[in-house]
Amino acid sequence: TLFRSQPDIIISASEGYLWNLQLNLQPAVNLLPDKGVLMDFLLQRKNCKMVILSVCSQMLSESSRGPLCVVATVFDKLNFEYKKYLEAEQSYTGVVEMGQNRGNPTTKWSTRTQAVIDQSDMYTHVLSVFV
Repeated sequence: TLFRSQPDIIISASEGYLWNLQLNLQPAVNLLPDKGVLMDFLLQRKNCKMVILSVCSQMLSESSRGPLCVVATVFDKLNFEYKKYLEAEQSYTGVVEMGQNRGNPTTKWSTRTQAVIDQSDMYTHVLSVFV
């Protein structure tokens, strides 16, 4: 029986194997023409930040400009993930502050495996060409 616990991990419980996949993400850009599906795929992967920024830049370039509804879908997905990241960060900060007030040792922040595309990334790699 095979099942996936995380996007890059496959476990065979019956055989006792665990595989950690390392994907070359750049070819996925051409294999998945639906940019919404592509973003869903990329946002679950490690080391995807530069590929995502490249896709965004291509969608806005003169030669391969994407339809506005596609650009909006991609930006909505990126904003949703960024919002989730900020909320988790705020929640963690609140827990740490409460722990410090009570004299408890702080809990360690869990390492995020997916990329976070923030405003500075978008400006630097995608939008700065329009300024």
